[in-house]
This record gives sequence, structure tokens and C-alpha cells, in this order.
Amino acid sequence: YASAQVAKNTAESVNKKTRFNIRGIPDPLSEEVSIAKQGEMLEKSGDWKGALAIYTNFIENKKGSNRVLFSQARALMRSREKNSEQLAKKSLEKILSSSSEDVWKALARKALEGDVKWIIQAKEGETNENRVQ
Repeated sequence: YASAQVAKNTAESVNKKTRFNIRGIPDPLSEEVSIAKQGEMLEKSGDWKGALAIYTNFIENKKGSNRVLFSQARALMRSREKNSEQLAKKSLEKILSSSSEDVWKALARKALEGDVKWIIQAKEGETNENRVQ
């Protein structure tokens, strides 16, 4: 419950701080980056459920991006929640159905082609044997 409340408060805080581009239109990228950074901070502290709550809240508000969907899938796998692997696969499949061709789509494709548990370590800019091709 506490993690869900933190996620709600964080999302409300981010919404109040939405940045605007030079045309006065809200810049969704800055909001996405802010959510991703907040989730990463929770991940680093080992609060996978808190990170998952932040990512899920962002996605449920129709603001999800491939980056946040991938982070959600990774947090699901790390949280060890019931059905987490199936839910992570759904997030990865959403990424594959997006029109964007980005590193997150490549990482999602790699995870779905192999072992989904691989995403626990996957990050942008993978190197060596984990390099996305």
C-alpha cells in the first residue's frame, strides 16, 4: 500500500511540474524522463514494487512509452508478483506493436525471442554477449 501511495503522490507531483515546449504544449518526453528516473531510483534502492507502481500508474494514464513499458516489464520480473512473467510479456508485446523503432523495441524483441528473465539485467546500451543486434 505504501508503494502505491508513493507512486500516486509522485505522479501527481510530476503532473504539476509538466514542462512545456516553446509552443506552450506539454512536453511528454520530459515527463517520461522524470518517471523513468524516479523508477530507476526506486529500483536501485531495491523497491521493485514501488518502481512498478510508478511505471504502471504512468502507463494507465495513457502516457506510456516503450522505455516505461520496458521498465515496467523489468520491475514485474524483479518484484516476483503472481503472474509477473505473463504480465511482463504483455508489456514487451505492447512495445513490439508500437510504431517506434528504438532500443527498447530491440530489447523487447530479444527478450521475447529468448528467456524473458533476461530483462532483469537488460538496460539501454547493452554490451558484450548481451548486445542487441
